[in-house]
Amino acid sequence: MSETLEAFTPQRMAIRAVTHEVLSGLAVFGSVYNARTIGLRRPPMPTVRIFMLRDAWHNHAPTHDLGWFLCTGTLTVQIVIEGHDDPAVSDKLDVLCSLATHALLTDIRWRELVHRVEDVTTDITLDDQGEMRTAIATIEMAVVYQECAVREFDDDFRNVRLYVDFIDPPADPNTGPPGTPPNVPGGYVGGYPGPDGRIELAAQWDVPVVWDWSAQRGPAGWDFDPVAQRFRTQWPR
Repeated sequence: MSETLEAFTPQRMAIRAVTHEVLSGLAVFGSVYNARTIGLRRPPMPTVRIFMLRDAWHNHAPTHDLGWFLCTGTLTVQIVIEGHDDPAVSDKLDVLCSLATHALLTDIRWRELVHRVEDVTTDITLDDQGEMRTAIATIEMAVVYQECAVREFDDDFRNVRLYVDFIDPPADPNTGPPGTPPNVPGGYVGGYPGPDGRIELAAQWDVPVVWDWSAQRGPAGWDFDPVAQRFRTQWPR
């Protein structure tokens, strides 16, 4: 496993990155941040904050496999808007929450990372102080995803070779020791004489090399995760 931070992408980090990419593609949002806090300057509204503060790893393997886990985490998406009219602000916030949730649940990249969404809860806070009203919607999605920690091996499975040493003469379970019927003088000796060390048949099957493991690169837009040993969508770093 690589010891550098740049070479390792946890699943929760990948989920946040794709969530940021999906919501940034919606024209209804003025700014989207992949962080719990935003800068000191007032961001363009409506603004979105994305973060995950907690997750848990659960090992449900039927064997003593310590490396594969199903994880549960809470993906939080906060939407902040402003307005002068309370009913209009409330309606707009409801629409934005629905758009953000449906955009994530229907995005194929996001669905590749998240195995299941157990529930979605939305809490809305309205600030009725002052002329400009601020409303915050906190969407919490209980997501299930996979993490693994397996050891890497430098060697690759490239071919299978088979060598066969026939018993000469071939073993015949229907005959007994020499001298017993149907073994008669001049007939088949039968029995189990055992192999003689000569290879009568040899074969080799090569495993097709469809991936350059050393380069760890795949089709355009994809990376191979050496930790998870599976393909993973390539996201902007």
